Amino acid sequence: MPKKWTHQEFLVQLIYDFMGMTEMPAAEVDDESTQVTTRSMAAAVQSDMSSASGKYNLGTDKGRLAYCQEVRTYNVTVNRMEDNWFKDRTNGRYHPSIQNAYEGAYCQYCRFKWQHRITNERTKTINKWMFNYRAHIKRCLVCNVNLCWSCFNDWHGFSIGALNSMARQK
Repeated sequence: MPKKWTHQEFLVQLIYDFMGMTEMPAAEVDDESTQVTTRSMAAAVQSDMSSASGKYNLGTDKGRLAYCQEVRTYNVTVNRMEDNWFKDRTNGRYHPSIQNAYEGAYCQYCRFKWQHRITNERTKTINKWMFNYRAHIKRCLVCNVNLCWSCFNDWHGFSIGALNSMARQK
């Protein structure tokens, strides 16, 4: 049997799981209690965020802006959707994301749905905001696609209706 985790070790591992990292980095150990200190955990998280994308420090606004401006996103097209280009998008795992700091960012999935899923011109006129939706845009670091808050779950295969029904059951 593996060693039992303390509550603190469990929470730290949970954070790393949400960040998409496979394991915790080696952290400093407090001499007195031989437990991981909060300060060293914060330093480890910060160093992992700065090295996650190479030269970009995603823990700062300047680093996120540089990353979003220099690293191009993948376009969401019919061919890519049919050819399973984004096969990892529905893998059931948490995908880390950052707030997109680039002003020109728009939700690529909203635009794709507007162009290819809405066939009725009246509905397109009503939902014309979907073509160029620029509010609350996040960049999925796994899929490398810009998504709005409402499309983030839909893109990754989570139905909001199913999530609501799961929340009501508890």
